[in-house]
Amino acid sequence: MTTVQDVVGSPDKVMGAKAVFGPISSHVMCFGGRGERTEKRFYSQPAGAAKRAVEAPWVFAIGGGSKVRDNLGGKVLNLVRVACVYGETAAFVPPAEAIRLAQWPTAVALHDVWELEGYPHLIDDLGLPGRRILAGAQDGIIKPQEHFDPFWQAVRDWPVKLKPLPLPLDFHDSGTPRQVSQRLPTLKVGTEEGKAAWKLQRSRERDPALSRAAKQLNIAKFGICTCEACRFGHSDAGLFDAHHPNPLCAGVRTTLAEHLVVLCPTCHRRAHRKDQLSPFTLNELTEWNSIGRP
Repeated sequence: MTTVQDVVGSPDKVMGAKAVFGPISSHVMCFGGRGERTEKRFYSQPAGAAKRAVEAPWVFAIGGGSKVRDNLGGKVLNLVRVACVYGETAAFVPPAEAIRLAQWPTAVALHDVWELEGYPHLIDDLGLPGRRILAGAQDGIIKPQEHFDPFWQAVRDWPVKLKPLPLPLDFHDSGTPRQVSQRLPTLKVGTEEGKAAWKLQRSRERDPALSRAAKQLNIAKFGICTCEACRFGHSDAGLFDAHHPNPLCAGVRTTLAEHLVVLCPTCHRRAHRKDQLSPFTLNELTEWNSIGRP
């Protein structure tokens, strides 16, 4: 059984709580805009969340507000890990989802979303004297220490499970807060594809069990499968590759799972863009990510 504390580690890593109208269903946490879209303060709420996520990325999503769905008021719904990337909501979600979330035009991206088992109620299940943890959390993330401390003591041992969600639109989190622009429009370019063709090729033998073992070691270290270069994480381990820092083309060898590095496809492809026999090292890949993947 995985608990809130297993996922978060320390309460110091919790940014606070935010009132939501229902369970989080996309890799975004949405906010209202402040002023006009052309003004910098329009993004002040998600920008603030992205900045605070550097040190404290975890947020509790609790049912609250005038638009909360039936029977969800006062219930702790989700625990989310906030990214340092923010912008217009439509930059992170498919068009249909953007329309559904149109009344909340700004958002901060989320790495992963956990669901609290049974949605515990602040009063009925957690035994708190009231909903004061939600005071002022209608369009912001707050952490009033006098109310948060008893809330943490009550919720820290509550069981959670990683929520399967549609894959997020691609974004890179370097660990430095940044704003992203609207996603690019779809280009209407097409060509005929799908014809069957036979190909004969020679490939190096590799053991798929090693890849699975390397990913298990990675999950044990990070909680979910995580790219060791850019720190993108997701519950679907199939999205990641087990990279051989010592390339297979160098010849036959004995490989242990500990020798492999788990990378996302982008970082894995980048690793092999240097030299066939001498790929970029993990430190070089991490540095490449830290400066924005130029």
